[in-house]
Amino acid sequence: MELENILKHELFAYDPGANLWFAHAWEEAKPLLGGGRLDSPIQQLKAILLAVGLKRLYAEFYRQLEGGENEIGSLDVFDLMDQLEWSEEAVWFLAGVYSREDAEYEQLLAEGDIHEMLDFMVLNTARRAARLLTESITAEVLFVRFYIAENMEADQEPGLEDPAAYRRYIEEHMAVLNEVDPGKEQAYAWLSDRMPL
Repeated sequence: MELENILKHELFAYDPGANLWFAHAWEEAKPLLGGGRLDSPIQQLKAILLAVGLKRLYAEFYRQLEGGENEIGSLDVFDLMDQLEWSEEAVWFLAGVYSREDAEYEQLLAEGDIHEMLDFMVLNTARRAARLLTESITAEVLFVRFYIAENMEADQEPGLEDPAAYRRYIEEHMAVLNEVDPGKEQAYAWLSDRMPL
């Protein structure tokens, strides 16, 4: 199974709507991986961080909408690393690369806590993904994409993997913006503010 499919299956298999949301967000955020094949440990680690970062954004939307906690981070990365039978070496190597431009990485390297390091890496990656998504997609469209994902059934609308079909589907459901929801205003404000974490 290709890495992208493993990531999608492991992170969102429980929820067909979230799975579809992730598939499109992943394609839109993939430029953060710099292009090329995901065949080196470093590129694969970056892909894992991006996938978990996107899941963190997804969880944060629903935290804004419904309250609760957003605990997506290092444990999710570890689960994927176990699935791929990885060691921690790639994490420390990538952190060393990033430390050349960010002193926070240098401090975390000195502390040597891999959970704190991975939490920071996921957070940074999620922030970069948020900036990329909000540059090209309006807050209204983002809201609808997040909001309807939770209520979608696997066989509800076949063919939505196609970007054009997905865009049409979202356009057809823009009316959800008018639905009364106590948490909607806060979640929409979070999107309008470019999804800060």
